[in-house]
Order: sequence, then C-alpha cells, then structure tokens
Amino acid sequence: MKPAGRGPTVSSGGESTDESLGSPFPWPCPPDVRLCGHLRKQKSQRRRFFVLRADPPRLECYESEKKFLASGCRPPRPRRTVSLEGACTISKRADARQRHLIVIYTSDSSLGVAAASEAEQQAWYSALLEVRATAAAAAATAMGEPWVSDGEVRGLPT
Repeated sequence: MKPAGRGPTVSSGGESTDESLGSPFPWPCPPDVRLCGHLRKQKSQRRRFFVLRADPPRLECYESEKKFLASGCRPPRPRRTVSLEGACTISKRADARQRHLIVIYTSDSSLGVAAASEAEQQAWYSALLEVRATAAAAAATAMGEPWVSDGEVRGLPT
C-alpha cells in the first residue's frame, strides 16, 4: 500500500476502481471533489496535483498538494482549469514518452496528463467520463430534453 498523498483518491461520492491506488488523504475532501491525486503534464513532464470536481464539472491543476490545501478559508486558486461542460473529448492513448496518457480536448485548448500506471490511468479516465456524462444528463434534464448515452435515450417523460 502506498503512503497517503500518492495516487488518486476517490471522495465519498464515488467508487474507486482499484484499492491499491492509494489510501485516503489525511484531510477531508470537499463534497464536489470526485477524484484527486498527482499526475504528470504531458508536455512539461512536471508532476502536478489534479482535482476533478463535479459541480461544475472541471479538472483543476495545482502546483502541489500543499498549495491546494494552503488556501485556508478561501477557495484554492488553481494554476489551470479545464471545463468538462459542453463539447469536449476525453481519450486514452500512449506516446513516445508517456505510456498512460489521458488527453482532454476542448474547443480552444487541450490538456494531456500522464498517470503512473494503467490502473491509475483507468481510474482517472472513468471518473472524467462519469463526471462529464452526469453534467450532460443534468443539463439535458434541466432543459426538458432527452439525452442519449450508449445508444439509449434517457430522460423521456413517462
């Protein structure tokens, strides 16, 4: 088992796909945090602390876990935020330098992050897809429209 602060941690709102990914952090997670942990940025290879939030759906990048926690009473200020609302594509892949990549493409930018293992990559990928799908379903329901997921129409009035 890895010491606290290593690998992704799932908040009480979600289920972990692999228990060996790390033990819970010694601090309480805010209720909207779905997953958090260290990943490497694709281009710079720098290790950063990432937080996946569910409301609104977004992936936040912090310089370190310490800077994420050091905010005190005010909300922490991320170095970068990628919104998962609207049109975005999330894909798993590998390149010459990183074997376990996840790339998020939006209309105006992209962010590539590398996990340390295939299990960690799958945990982040599944959580990202889940948060994005939940946001899309909530938006469709709020507008009174049915939404399609995996070929099945959902949200129709009965």
